[in-house]
Amino acid sequence: MGQLTILTGIVVALCGILVGVLSAMFGIGGGVVMVPMLHIGFGLPAAVASGTSLFAILPTSLSGMIARAHDGTIRWKVGVIVGVAGACLSPVGAWVSEHVNGMYAMILTGVVILFTAYKMFNRVYKTRPAVINAAVEAAQAGVVEKPRPAGLLDIQTTPNARLVPACVALGVVVGFLSGYLGLGGGFLVVPILQGVFGLSMKQATGTSLVSVAVLAVPAFVTHALLGHVAWVIGILFVIGSIVGTRLGARILRHVNDRLLTGLFGVVLIASGIVMIVREIVG
Repeated sequence: MGQLTILTGIVVALCGILVGVLSAMFGIGGGVVMVPMLHIGFGLPAAVASGTSLFAILPTSLSGMIARAHDGTIRWKVGVIVGVAGACLSPVGAWVSEHVNGMYAMILTGVVILFTAYKMFNRVYKTRPAVINAAVEAAQAGVVEKPRPAGLLDIQTTPNARLVPACVALGVVVGFLSGYLGLGGGFLVVPILQGVFGLSMKQATGTSLVSVAVLAVPAFVTHALLGHVAWVIGILFVIGSIVGTRLGARILRHVNDRLLTGLFGVVLIASGIVMIVREIVG
């Protein structure tokens, strides 16, 4: 894009506030929203949009994590392990993005985002009534069932010999995609923490902020060395996002898990559709 005007700078900062709100509420670094904004709204090339997004993700996710550090929704061990494992693979993804057409990266991002939204809606809004009905029928029949974990694993009871490899596997996949697509990875971490690790939406979003803050560092450094960062725009995004994370943490206190999941899905669907259509139509 051309020289940054005062009006454009204000718009960038306002977009940063929006990203900050979404980050604190949904446990995402904000890349799932920032990349389309930077690429489509501000005309940055795909690689630069990804690198600038990663630059803004680190302070945004850190600010969101601090804002939510005392609400009891962060599972620190899981977040740190996922983040460290992801940090080892994110530079590889960033390097790959240098050698692959940016259009394909954007379309792939949109497809992954839409699939993630579908899985979340399907799991929460379609299967939940069946689970509730089964529980009601069992109670009416006088059958006492042992509580079942909400996911494939229960982080409270699963031994480290199983929990740690699961966290590492998640981190490796998310780390590569984070570096390649320029996203924090929260859009993948959150639904997996729900579906596999059995965390509630608020626990998943809080824990995701930890992993995003850790794994974004090496991917950002790699993009910076490749010259993929628009520094002024990134700084303005950060200023706005820090304000936004505080607002998002306050809003979160008044939103239940089911509504939060629905809102998160809407954000994902909107971002995915816009990215795909923009690349196909041109």
